[in-house]
Amino acid sequence: MWEAINITRAVENTIYIAFVNRVGVEDEECFWGGSMVVSPDGEVVARGRKLDEDLVIADISIHVIRRARRFSSFKEHRTDIHKILGGIS
Repeated sequence: MWEAINITRAVENTIYIAFVNRVGVEDEECFWGGSMVVSPDGEVVARGRKLDEDLVIADISIHVIRRARRFSSFKEHRTDIHKILGGIS
């Protein structure tokens, strides 16, 4: 679920997302790791191991951000669509 959420946020905001999660048990809470970096076009460019410590390093590019923003379908926000989808006349 977290991967889908991170991909969605990266694409809709045309930014890199760095999802950082701890590993191990603390006060009966289990942290599972799985940190990741997602590009603005939704590609997971780096991923950490699950249930084990890991160092995640990723190269990011301003050119990928620019390309994503140039071709984003979220660029033009149309409020009239909200009325149609919400059934408001």
